[in-house]
Amino acid sequence: MKLPRHAEIWLPGHISNGLHWLTHSVSPKRVWLAICDHYEPLWAKPDLTTAQGRVALWRRKWPEITARSAKDSAGQVPKDTFFFVQEKYCPKFLEPLAEMTRSGIADVEVHIHHDGDGRDEFTRKMTTFCQVLHKQHGLLRRRQDGKLAFGFIHGNWALDNSLSSLANVLGDRLFPPDSVLHQAQEFKRMRYLLRRRGGHAR
Repeated sequence: MKLPRHAEIWLPGHISNGLHWLTHSVSPKRVWLAICDHYEPLWAKPDLTTAQGRVALWRRKWPEITARSAKDSAGQVPKDTFFFVQEKYCPKFLEPLAEMTRSGIADVEVHIHHDGDGRDEFTRKMTTFCQVLHKQHGLLRRRQDGKLAFGFIHGNWALDNSLSSLANVLGDRLFPPDSVLHQAQEFKRMRYLLRRRGGHAR
């Protein structure tokens, strides 16, 4: 039997979590659905016109979709979270997303490809990009303690230590000292945080 791609990385944890649910019957009190959009208008190296067209399409269609969508139990409309890739930053791509964020139908978070980066370079990229998003576009939010709160997904390379050569650049201590990580794509990290709060991730 041929296993799915990189099953040796994620399958053990998936099986372990499934067995937990078989042996611990708990009625869920709340369901959170998170879909991380690796948002890259410049994916596949298009020309600038094509890239701008991709952003414009989202800017035009997403408000229409949310307007006719059902609200959740808290009365909130759907939000798309755009994890914008740091090394392809362009103000023209970010501002339409910021407009939708200000209208309450979107959010923008951090997406970084950091193949081969050491601690210092990774932290520099993270710090600089968070400040750009916040100061230039009014994105990300400050908590009561003044720290920027942000969501973060790795690029193609270091999902939950999937490549041991990059393990040295992972960990909360690497994030900017004036910020706090509130979301991560790493499933094991999410499961750990939920269990500390008395919940479980499936």
